[in-house]
Amino acid sequence: MKRQAKTVSRQWLVLACALFFQAVIAAQELGAQAVGKNTQDVFPVLKGPYVGQKWSGPGAELFAPYIVSTGLFESYIAFTPDGRACYFNVELPPDLSVIVELKQEKGAWTAPEVASFSQGRGDANPAIATDGKHFYFTSMRSLDGGPTPSRRSNPWVMERVGNGWGPRSR
Repeated sequence: MKRQAKTVSRQWLVLACALFFQAVIAAQELGAQAVGKNTQDVFPVLKGPYVGQKWSGPGAELFAPYIVSTGLFESYIAFTPDGRACYFNVELPPDLSVIVELKQEKGAWTAPEVASFSQGRGDANPAIATDGKHFYFTSMRSLDGGPTPSRRSNPWVMERVGNGWGPRSR
């Protein structure tokens, strides 16, 4: 009974964090609409490799402040080999973790969005094969497609299909 109650409370927590993250995105969109623009219009125009960031030389430096590095817990950044897409992990403790993507379209980078394949169930650790044909990540999503998350993080892979990624598999 305790395990079931813990699972239900964890599901509510994940749902609450997901709603919070979506509310932040919606607030950005409403703010943009209030001034007669869409979110992409108020996002800075970033051109060039690595989300338009300049090489800072050797040493550590905050990457893409207010874009990738926002004050949340961002980690595990991965770029496609052609440099036209960027994926990174955003965690909202204790249980929500999503993979966010930025894409280069018509020479400029898009605003960050939760990747279409990310479900918020501990999705993390994005990695892309050097040939760009496979996308690897870990997730606590259900192994059988049901509503109950896995007890541990499991590896998943997707194959490149056109400009996107195919279905997830283990």
